[in-house]
Amino acid sequence: MIGETILHYKIIEKLGEGGMGIVYRAEDTKLKRQVAIKFLPHHISANEEERKRFEIEAQAAAALNHPNIATIHAIEESGNDTFIVMEYIEGVELKDKIKLSSISIEESINIAIQIAEGIEAAHKKGIVHRDIKSQNIMITDDGKVKIMDFGLAKVRGETQLTKIGSTIGTAAYMSPEQAQGEEADSRSDIFSFGVVLYEMLTTRLPFNAEHQAALIYSVINEDPLPVARFNDKVSPDLERIVFKALAKDKEERYQHVDDLIADLRKERKNIEYAKAEHINMRFSASQVKSKQKNDFRRYYIPAAILILLAVVAAYFIFFEKGPEIKSIAVLPFSITSSDSSAEILSDGITEGIINDISTIPSLTIMSWTSVSHYSSEQPDVREVGKKLNVAAVLVGRIIQHGNSYDISVELVDAVNERHLWGAQYNKQADAIYTLQGELSKAISDQLQVKLTGEEEQRLIKNNTENSESYSLYLKGLYFLNKRTRDAIMKGIDYFNQSLENDPNYALAYAGISQGYGLLAGNYYISPEEGYPKEREAAKYALKLDDNLAEAHASLADVFNCYDWNWKGTNREYRKALELNPNYATAHHWYAMALATQGLFDEAIREIKRAQQLDPLSIRINQNVGYIYYQSRQYDKAIIQMKKAIEIDSTFPYGNSNLGDCYFMTKQYDNAYNAYQTEVRVTGDSTNIFLLACVDAVTGKRKEALALYNKLKEISTRKFVPTSYFVFIEIYLGNKDKAFALLQKAVEEKDPYMINLKVEPKFDPMRSDPRFANILREVHLAQ
Repeated sequence: MIGETILHYKIIEKLGEGGMGIVYRAEDTKLKRQVAIKFLPHHISANEEERKRFEIEAQAAAALNHPNIATIHAIEESGNDTFIVMEYIEGVELKDKIKLSSISIEESINIAIQIAEGIEAAHKKGIVHRDIKSQNIMITDDGKVKIMDFGLAKVRGETQLTKIGSTIGTAAYMSPEQAQGEEADSRSDIFSFGVVLYEMLTTRLPFNAEHQAALIYSVINEDPLPVARFNDKVSPDLERIVFKALAKDKEERYQHVDDLIADLRKERKNIEYAKAEHINMRFSASQVKSKQKNDFRRYYIPAAILILLAVVAAYFIFFEKGPEIKSIAVLPFSITSSDSSAEILSDGITEGIINDISTIPSLTIMSWTSVSHYSSEQPDVREVGKKLNVAAVLVGRIIQHGNSYDISVELVDAVNERHLWGAQYNKQADAIYTLQGELSKAISDQLQVKLTGEEEQRLIKNNTENSESYSLYLKGLYFLNKRTRDAIMKGIDYFNQSLENDPNYALAYAGISQGYGLLAGNYYISPEEGYPKEREAAKYALKLDDNLAEAHASLADVFNCYDWNWKGTNREYRKALELNPNYATAHHWYAMALATQGLFDEAIREIKRAQQLDPLSIRINQNVGYIYYQSRQYDKAIIQMKKAIEIDSTFPYGNSNLGDCYFMTKQYDNAYNAYQTEVRVTGDSTNIFLLACVDAVTGKRKEALALYNKLKEISTRKFVPTSYFVFIEIYLGNKDKAFALLQKAVEEKDPYMINLKVEPKFDPMRSDPRFANILREVHLAQ
């Protein structure tokens, strides 16, 4: 075919050949320009399905107009030949460029950004390339990137052309979902991009095998070797970018290319800053050397003295005394692993370190609830410091290699981002449980914290030496933190599995105890089902280790919500806070217990301390407002409730608590709207009792009774506190029925009974002597 002319295109040379066609360089004799033309092979052109795919290539690529995508000029037919006329690009394939010479980190990032920008342009048009690879990327003589071959592109709205169970793409670059014949979306291109970036940085592919079946197995199941093993110039941040793009689970990859581009640009800027600093240092050194020859006597000796003084001063300021750090945020460790439970390990180790160093009285440690907001991003240390009001931030990174873990940690000054301390660890999977104590002790040593012997022992203690038990405990903790009914039950199950491996693991008992307390306290189960189990597990935990703040707090919760033993409640919360002064949950629960006793000044002090330790906790921010509500400071309560709703408008009790404030200030329309929102966003149908109260107090008796009956029907299927019916009877004006139900609620240990002394909605009953008698029954009156 070389030398032939087809239509007005003279074939000059063959450029390449692939599964979707043969490519030639040709001259467009009409427009006098060099072009590339791609022919559909004859044995395929007769197949209507394959021809359709070829047409889609032209249509998809022609719709794109971007400097990093090869331009399509036309689609032509001549006799039995169908071909695409494309922009001819003088340059080299990225695959060949990688083979010919080592590409610097800086150039790799520049190329990667251009590739990503081209992919982003395609994705915005609804086009998925599905065959991103180094052979499909051209680098022009002036360094411009051009993405070629949209022959495997998938256009939004087109008929699915891939047969079920088949794969389209090049095996070494395809995503795990493509390799398994599943639907490919934009995140598949991101995975393939990750392969190309890995290839540029290491000159090798992340997945290799002798035959295709083995290669596909590797793509689906095996982890690539660390980038830094082949290129020690690659920064941890750049390696994180690569492995996030290469995540097996597409939900854990970059979800959009623009996020990937942002991280690459940030890394490029870091390199530019470092390079500029290095040049400045060299330039300064050169200047000093030149000046020495002429100004030795005039400048050198005084300068040397000044430098010596500066070094001595720096030693005493930074090494002898050290920066005074009194508050820390331990951010969730990033983790590189193919293990689907890796996030659980990362979160668990982070929370464990927080719980350990929280016991140090001289430090303020941010709660897990607040730092967990930074688990899915590359945090800006200064912004974290400002938002959480801390002096330093601890960041960590875990890379799993089979059964071993490489762990790196760094303590960073949150004001000027200065490195304060760093360390690296290597742990085998069966010894990972030792990491938490080692890190906690190292942090306290670096901050020069003075600990008593007992405090130091608590800090370094391994609560179990069974790695499987530790792993199961971390899983339990992970699900417990989700706070939904199903997640809490799953967490309890993991704690029980943990105890099967180590029956003396006190923290697992503490986890079970807290789980049952949460189930009962959130009305997921009845008090009789929850609180006795919370007590039993807490006591067993304390029998094994009396220094567990978590178990003391759980025991206090039982005393408070089930036994109405206020003396025991306050004693156990104070013990928990003595053991762990930074335990935000204990400060929070203690505040709520103090409020139910009418001790509002102390309650506000405790809830504010909880808010300081856990500033991003929605529940704590919400309960600041709830204590204001209980103390009848409705204006303050409304302001605080609205702040909590701004954080998360779907969080349970936020809208209902705001509605309570409106209800007590007789803003009934606002109250009804807030209560309706609560029912809608939480899906909790039992909250219709609040709507019934508004209907009752505004004279809509029929509507209120209809809701009352609906609530009774719901109670046959799920737990509904009797107190909900009490409130409806109060505002229907049925005082005798309300008292009868209130007595029943006391006998059932209804969790709401602890609020009898301070709940404003009970106010219409307070003047009746029967109410004073009930207060005495729950030990809230003499």
